[in-house]
Amino acid sequence: MWNTFDYSMEALANQYKSDNRDTLSGLPEDELRAECDKIFAKNQSFAKTKSEAMSFIIENCMVEVFPDEFFADKFTHYDITGRKFWRGVAPNIFRKVNDETTDTNVLSEALAIEPSADFGHLAPDWKFVMENGIPGIIARLEKYRAESLDNPEKTEFYDNSLRVYKSIIKLLLKFAESAERIGTPKMQFVAENLTSLSENAPKTLAEAMQLTLIIYSLQTKLELSTVRSLGGLDRLYGRFYTEDIASGRFTEAQLRELIRDFFYKIFLMKVAANMPFYICGRNADGTDATNDFTRVLLEEYAKLDIYDPKIHVLYHKDVRPDITRLIIELIKNGKSSFVFINNDLASKALEGIGISPEDAKKVIVYGCYETASEGEEIPSTCGGRINLPKILDMFIHGGRDILKDIRTEFEPRTEYKSFDEFYTSFKDYLRHCVTVCMNTISAYEPYFKDFFTAPILSATFKSSVEKGTDIFSGGAKYNNTSIVCACQASLADSLLAVKKLVFEDKLATMDELRAVLASDWKENPALRERCLAYPKFANNQDEADAIFSDMSDFLADIINGHKNGRGGVYRYGNFSIDWRFRFGKATAALPDGHRAGEPLSKNFCATVGMDKNGVTSFINSVLKTNSEKIPDGCVTDVVLHSSSAAGEEGTNAILGLLTSFMNGKGFAIQFNILSSEILKLAQKTPEKYKNLQIRVCGWNANFVNLSETEQNEFITQAEQ
Repeated sequence: MWNTFDYSMEALANQYKSDNRDTLSGLPEDELRAECDKIFAKNQSFAKTKSEAMSFIIENCMVEVFPDEFFADKFTHYDITGRKFWRGVAPNIFRKVNDETTDTNVLSEALAIEPSADFGHLAPDWKFVMENGIPGIIARLEKYRAESLDNPEKTEFYDNSLRVYKSIIKLLLKFAESAERIGTPKMQFVAENLTSLSENAPKTLAEAMQLTLIIYSLQTKLELSTVRSLGGLDRLYGRFYTEDIASGRFTEAQLRELIRDFFYKIFLMKVAANMPFYICGRNADGTDATNDFTRVLLEEYAKLDIYDPKIHVLYHKDVRPDITRLIIELIKNGKSSFVFINNDLASKALEGIGISPEDAKKVIVYGCYETASEGEEIPSTCGGRINLPKILDMFIHGGRDILKDIRTEFEPRTEYKSFDEFYTSFKDYLRHCVTVCMNTISAYEPYFKDFFTAPILSATFKSSVEKGTDIFSGGAKYNNTSIVCACQASLADSLLAVKKLVFEDKLATMDELRAVLASDWKENPALRERCLAYPKFANNQDEADAIFSDMSDFLADIINGHKNGRGGVYRYGNFSIDWRFRFGKATAALPDGHRAGEPLSKNFCATVGMDKNGVTSFINSVLKTNSEKIPDGCVTDVVLHSSSAAGEEGTNAILGLLTSFMNGKGFAIQFNILSSEILKLAQKTPEKYKNLQIRVCGWNANFVNLSETEQNEFITQAEQ
């Protein structure tokens, strides 16, 4: 079968763009929609209605099977339930809750806070899925249903998930039939894998990958509980790889080809912010989980000119040195889709919000760098967002957003005798804003059952099945919600500027500073230059770093452990990703020298251009903050000029930097190894540098596809 296939990534890419739907496999969209409308019109619970609609779509959609691929997972008409419920019911509920609190509306309109509902940073319990398959999931549901016949609510939960999973069996067979109709040896191989999965847990690497893609597509596209991690692929797939070779079913070369096809298929999906998986980490007994298959995954990834999937590296001191060195070499060679997460520190951070030591060892990384307890916790890793500099902006102006001329009911004072008085008052205002955000989310959460349920995801979580409760109605063992605070360097630098300018150097009163900020520095540009010259975070200057660290501790204290609206607690996160651009547009001039509308600082980093003392000083500044208090994650972005990373000496230098960061209890770090000269050429002649990768914030992209503002920032960082 392999001998008949001319392997071509370009052919796969062109094929994936085509409409290859099998019209014999399902109904046209108008007929499917009409039948779903009848289900939507029934007088029954939302959960039952959604599961019936999902089941009907799964059984009656059309499927697409591509003759040159080893895997099948593409189906049509999956967004009907999303349009009906999530886009209709949820906004009305959010509006109702917001209208009950004036400051929720004001702070949200000002873009100081963003209370939300996050159903999109999740993963099934991949370990259970791989060990038991679809038939095993069904068997566990049926077992607990039989034990709960006297409880109608539980029975309905089991029936909803069983309905969907039994339809998934039919979908697998539908894909198999479509592949068989194509009739090539390769399609027969695909059909056999799909048929086997309808009857058993996966037995081969090909079947394990096929099951991953099916679950990913159904949970993400149809259920809308978006999968944001494929799990620990080296430990999930390693045994299949080893057994496939030992049994003689496949050669090593064939299995490596499967891996490349799997990676490339994910790349072709063009998932927003990229699709991640993790490697390394620790086993349950504390030993290094890195294995020989870890290296195989990295070697095959290196052969492809792609930036997605992205790879989370759960780093600890016992990770195999050859693996760490290989990753550094890949980054140096332009494969920058890696972030190193401090495995042991992440476990400690999870323990800090009440997760048991045993469960805290089960670290999974979602999305960009957010950590959780795998198979035990629903973390809602982006449940709410806080624009820290905007809150300072409003505080300085007496609780008023001068850009939109709106004001919070909480009006802080405007005159202060000392910086300590100013700082204490600001903390009171910040506490109010964060509390408004958390209280609003807590008011949303009891309504989840009315507009969002997850029969696919719920059935993979042991606790949800044991409780007979949907995962978003408290079904997980830990039902938590994360508040992400963004752009902290802009905040810390601004606070220090107020301290210096107003209270120490006495170059302006608060009224004078307020006026010059309202003018966007036009009234006194010289004052802006003075503010820009004050110490800034990330230069290993204690005064600036102390404010940054203290603000992080304060945010941890007012967020971590506070009860949410579904039986769990809030978790503190600190990163900005690309929100910092729209957050900056909503923010007026700030005391750090920020002009109205400019981008704010990024992640656990300096404001762009403000780290002047080199990477060692930058790292030393970051390590002064206690990251064990940040269970939702934070990340340090390091940009190095390619000349400083050249050769064996450069590799050793980066390894030394990584080791120092992790030993110093840093949470996460990611690298861009760049040449400012190459970046400038790419900006001028993008057609020559189409595949030049850049680590944007929590994902990768091609440099030429970034905005000019983003490109210029990376050029500035590379030059420094």
